Amino acid sequence: MVEKSYDSFQVGDMALFSKTITESNISNYAGITGDLNPVKFVILLEG
Repeated sequence: MVEKSYDSFQVGDMALFSKTITESNISNYAGITGDLNPVKFVILLEG
């Protein structure tokens, strides 16, 4: 990743970011939010 200072950004600049969501991410989210609804786990894990 190329780091840029705030002053070097120009109109039209763009960046991309991607992340693979893991079962651990989902479990951590549930723990942080307290949302342990199993329906959401099935939807998230099935994609």
